[in-house]
Amino acid sequence: MNELIERLTAYIDGKYHNVFEYDSKKLKRIIGYVRDMLEKAMKGETCRVSSGDTRNIVLSLGAMIETLVRKIADTEDEQFIRDYNVLCFNLANAYNVGEIQAQCETLDILLQYKNSMRAQLELMKLLLKYVERYNKFNPPAFEISKSYLANLSGRISEK
Repeated sequence: MNELIERLTAYIDGKYHNVFEYDSKKLKRIIGYVRDMLEKAMKGETCRVSSGDTRNIVLSLGAMIETLVRKIADTEDEQFIRDYNVLCFNLANAYNVGEIQAQCETLDILLQYKNSMRAQLELMKLLLKYVERYNKFNPPAFEISKSYLANLSGRISEK
């Protein structure tokens, strides 16, 4: 978990400001809060996620969803979103917070959809190259066949 949080904070300190429209300081506070709550859950301490914190987490996940839908996110951005989603999903499961679980599942579906669309685009590029090569393929036998068919159609039209 510490490695995940280190990756998240390193991304926030670096590239985050160019991609997301959500306050980075607030996001760092949320990450710290989630870390603390998950550590309490691992120790077996009983506590509850407050409604204000739930709201902030849901809003931050909404900003991630908006980024995926409206902006072009590269693989590093998507990895940050995936890592943040895992962190929040663990919190939602540990404390059974339905609103956060729903947002995390939506985010996961969007990431899967985006990845499948990328795979389809790569396949279409490959097929396009194949079709272009196939169109350029014109052996001499095809030219002979064209003239032969033209002669046949000419003779048929004479009759």
